[in-house]
Amino acid sequence: MLPRQACSTSTLLRSALLTTVSSPMSALYTTFFETVSFSDTDIFSAVTKLKPNLSCGPDGVPSLLYKRLKRSSSHPLAVLFYNQLFSLGAVPHAWKNAIITPVFKKGVAGDVSNCRPISLTCVASKIMERIVAAKIYAHLNSNSLVSCTQHGFINKKLS
Repeated sequence: MLPRQACSTSTLLRSALLTTVSSPMSALYTTFFETVSFSDTDIFSAVTKLKPNLSCGPDGVPSLLYKRLKRSSSHPLAVLFYNQLFSLGAVPHAWKNAIITPVFKKGVAGDVSNCRPISLTCVASKIMERIVAAKIYAHLNSNSLVSCTQHGFINKKLS
């Protein structure tokens, strides 16, 4: 492609983009998801929904400990998640590790291809992940950004 052709192609793309952005339909998609806040209530409800028999991750802290201390640990976890982790965009190194356990699916038990991996991650990271996912889902739902034909990964819809 010659430089002059590249210039005219980029000009066409830019004008098409500006036309698309300035169209009336684009007004529907102007909502932004700026940040996630972590309240004591969010932490409390996420911990309440944890399964008590959930396996420990690499940090060795069981979910039962979080469940039993949820009243007293909700506020410190909210402060930790928001002020220390989410606002800085960093998570502890242990949260990036997982214990991977092969679980047999079907077929010959000795064949590795007949197993699926299960990743055991830290319970604290699961709590934070659950809250972030719920906030994103609520934003998408409240701004009608999820199609009515979307069924996979949507609460209370069969896929």
